Amino acid sequence: MPATTPESAVTAPTLTRRTVLKGACCGTLAAAATRLWTPSAAFAQDLGTASASGTVVVLFLRGAMDGLSAVVPYADDAYYQLRPTIAVQPGDVIDLDGRFGLNPALAPLKDVFDAGDLALVHAAGSLDPTRSHFDAQEVMERGTDSDDLVGSGWLARHVAAINATALPLHAMAWGSVPPASLRGDLAALSLPNLEGFNLSTYAAETDATRQALESLYGDGDGILRAPGRAALRALDLVADVRTNAPEAPQTYPATSLGRSLGDIARTIKRGVGLTAATVDVGGWDLHANAGVTGQGSMHDRLDDLGTAMRAFYDDLGELMASTTVVVMSEFGRRVQENGSNGTDHGAGNAMFVMGGGINGGRVVGEWLPLTSDNLLRGDVPVLTDYRDIVGELMAGRHGSSAGAVFPDHTLAGKGLA
Repeated sequence: MPATTPESAVTAPTLTRRTVLKGACCGTLAAAATRLWTPSAAFAQDLGTASASGTVVVLFLRGAMDGLSAVVPYADDAYYQLRPTIAVQPGDVIDLDGRFGLNPALAPLKDVFDAGDLALVHAAGSLDPTRSHFDAQEVMERGTDSDDLVGSGWLARHVAAINATALPLHAMAWGSVPPASLRGDLAALSLPNLEGFNLSTYAAETDATRQALESLYGDGDGILRAPGRAALRALDLVADVRTNAPEAPQTYPATSLGRSLGDIARTIKRGVGLTAATVDVGGWDLHANAGVTGQGSMHDRLDDLGTAMRAFYDDLGELMASTTVVVMSEFGRRVQENGSNGTDHGAGNAMFVMGGGINGGRVVGEWLPLTSDNLLRGDVPVLTDYRDIVGELMAGRHGSSAGAVFPDHTLAGKGLA
């Protein structure tokens, strides 16, 4: 419909179930109707019913972040020998413990670290040896080798273990589709942002479409009635968050990540039961021209990450006590820089864990000097299984059990929760 069409000229469309699910909400309602319903997920709770187990927020850095540029082993001479061009120099590093330091682009997180609400885990990741982005992400988000659980993700198993699926808007993914970590949760909702989750750009058209949808799904017992009603309920709840939750402070960066974390904070503060939230953060596969301290692609991405996380931390305030942010990536980068001033696919990486009251303020996990005899074919070896970190947090802070989340893994906790 042209933007110049007056609202008074808009008439209620003639709708069938097929045309509604094909075109409504720019595809969003169709997606919602297929994912937003299970017999136990009727969204019956009133607003204000927060999740008793708090909220887990997963930032997945797609493309394999270079953990050695984010959390710099600046006391290790081999780091500078292997990265003569792209290493973060000691004078620029923000010291953490005399061994490691933050990239200066992550400076906003230093106070959070000093307060004990941020932990960094180095030489962490998946033990699967693949260097395929797609395969590594699938393995990490599934979190199990069990054939019985191939259709589920670790975050969906956490949500199921704490019986949170009946909470309104309990699982939300900021992106085009829910990630593999939420696979198996048929009520997980995906959306580009709070503002974009609606039926139409035009108010009159929205009203007409909504009336038609209510008519289609209001009566009877057809196979699409339940998911249709659930989708409409989700639209109502998101609209309530948009209207009644406090606006995100301007301290969030004006980026996709900043807007997503601002949306998540608003949803948590509105108390609609958000238990699990995910954000896909792309652009980390920097094989060439990664940049140096203070400039370049790596600096820009880390600056966005650090600024957005700090804004989220400050925005939630006391609610951070029941919120955990986990930052992970499918694998790390090789220790030695390549000939294009970038890095190639590696193994061990850095993880970030942020939450009020965690046992943070430290760099967690075993670490070996970056000498050739300690490297795994030129890579940082995985010395801490990411499932040990995530499993401990889910059990210790959010009410599930490591056995439910990672059923074929024996937990070796790191004392974070």
